[in-house]
Amino acid sequence: MSLRIIDPGIQSSVQDLGRPGFAHLGVPTGGAADSLSLIMGNRLVGNEDAAAAIETAMRHCRVEFDRDVTFCVTGSVAAARLTDQGHARAIEPYTAIDASRGARLEITLGPHMMRAYLCIAGGIDTPLVLGSRSAYLPASLGPYVGPLRAGDTLPLGVTRDHIRSLPRRSLVPLLEMTHSHDVVRVVRVPGRPLEAILKRSFRVLPQSNRMGVRLRGRLAGVPSDQSGISEGTAVGSIQLPSDAEPIILGVDRPTTGGYPVVATVIAADLSVVGQLAPGTEVRFQEVDADEGVAIAHLQRAMLDDILPPPEALSRVIDLNCDLGEGMPPEHDEALMRIVSSVSIACGGHAGDEATMERTVRTALKHGCRIGAHPSFPDRANFGRRMMSMPMDELERSLVEQITTLMRIAHDAGARVSYVKPHGALYNAAMTDPVLADAIARAVRRCDRSLAIMGMAGASALDRWKAAGFTLITEAFADRRYEPDGSLRIVVANRDPGPRYPNWLDTCRHDRGGMLFRWIGCGDD
Repeated sequence: MSLRIIDPGIQSSVQDLGRPGFAHLGVPTGGAADSLSLIMGNRLVGNEDAAAAIETAMRHCRVEFDRDVTFCVTGSVAAARLTDQGHARAIEPYTAIDASRGARLEITLGPHMMRAYLCIAGGIDTPLVLGSRSAYLPASLGPYVGPLRAGDTLPLGVTRDHIRSLPRRSLVPLLEMTHSHDVVRVVRVPGRPLEAILKRSFRVLPQSNRMGVRLRGRLAGVPSDQSGISEGTAVGSIQLPSDAEPIILGVDRPTTGGYPVVATVIAADLSVVGQLAPGTEVRFQEVDADEGVAIAHLQRAMLDDILPPPEALSRVIDLNCDLGEGMPPEHDEALMRIVSSVSIACGGHAGDEATMERTVRTALKHGCRIGAHPSFPDRANFGRRMMSMPMDELERSLVEQITTLMRIAHDAGARVSYVKPHGALYNAAMTDPVLADAIARAVRRCDRSLAIMGMAGASALDRWKAAGFTLITEAFADRRYEPDGSLRIVVANRDPGPRYPNWLDTCRHDRGGMLFRWIGCGDD
C-alpha cells in the first residue's frame, strides 16, 4: 500500500529525525527542519518519534492515499482539505484524521509559512540509507535522490495498535512555547562579539534553504578572524561571512566551515529556525548555556506530558464517553472537550437523526473518534432491560441503528470507526455467545473494518477476535466491579455502596496485573 504524490509543490521530501554519526564522513544529520512538528505529528498517529513523513516547503502539496489511513498535518499549515468518497472538507491541523482508500489531501501553507509535515500511521516506509529515510537533497542521498515529483509513490508502513486523536486545543501551550514567537535564543561562543546581532532585527532572505537561513542586515564590527580555517559546525550555529550578513546553519549544513561563529541557537528553538520563512523578521536573545539546557528540558517535559511517546501508551486506549442520549447539547459538547472518543446513541435506546447529526458534527469539531452505540430496541426502558427476541430480528435492528449513524457521519464528513453495544445488550453479550455472535454478524453486515468495543477480560472479546475483528477493550471509572472482575449490576437504589469506588484496585483483580489509565464514562 502506498501514498501517491499528485503535486509536490515547490519542494517536498521524505524526512525523519536524520542520520547522526556520519559527520566525520561529511554527511550532516539532516532530517526534519522542524523536528518538533514531526514528533508531534508522529505521536498523534501512534508512530515512533523518528518515523518518516513528508516535509513540504512553502505553498502547497497534494497527495492521494492508496489505502485506508490515519494521518495528521502539523507545522505551518494555513489550510488542509480532504476529499474522501466524493465529500470535501477542511480538516484541523494537529488532529489525527481517518481517510479511506482513494482519498486526496491538499495542504496549503500561507505566504509567511515555511514547512508543513504529513505524518501517516505506520510512517513512510522507504528504504534506509545510512540508517535514515531522510533525503539529503544537496548530495542526492537517500531513498529518493531529489525532491519528490508528481507521480512518485511512497510505501507505507504497518500501523501500530494504538492510535488516538487529541483536540488541537490541548496542544496550544506547547505550540505557544515552541512556535509562536519571532525571538530566537542563542548561547554565545566564548571570545566572539555577540552584541552586534542582539541590538537589531533581521529579515529572512529568499536564498534561505535547509542548509541555512540567510539574514538581511549588514553588521559593523565583524570579527577580525576571517582566516578561513575550517572547523566543525553544529545545527543552529550563527556564522558571520565576510559580507557581515549572518547565516543560521540548518539541518543540511556543511559539516565544516571557515566563517567565524558568534553564537549557537539553543536546542529548544531549532524548530523555530526551521520555520523561518523569507520576508519574516527575527531577533536574537542571549541566554547562558545552563538556561538553554533547562529550556530544552522544559520543552521535552511539556511535550511528553501533553503527547506521551507511544511506549508510554502501551496500555492506554483513550478517554471515552457515551453521548447523544438526551442530555442538553451544551453538556455533550462540554464532555467532548475532555474526551477523545464518543459512542453515539443511534436510535435503539435514545437519539434520533437530528441528535445524531448534531453529536457527530460536535465530535468532528473537537477531534473525537466516533463510535456507534446500538442497543436493544427499547426506548421505554433506555435499553437497560433484557429483551427476549429472535436473533435475526435483533440483528436487523442493530444493522439499522449502525448504518443510520454511518450515513449521517459520512454526510458530515466524518467516519464511524467502532461499535460499542449499550446497556443490557452490552452486559449480557459479554458472557452470552449467542448475543456476541449476533452483534458480530450485524457489524460485519455494516462494515467489516469496524472495531468492536467490549469489557476487558470478557469472553465476548475472544469470539470477536476469532471472527477477525479489531478489538477495543475498556474499563469503567463510574461503575463498581465484582471480585471476579465483572461489572456489578445496580438495580434502582438498592446498592448502598459508593458510586465511585477505587476502581483501579478492582480492575487489578483477575486481569493479569493490567492497570488501566483509560476510563469510560456512562451508564453501561
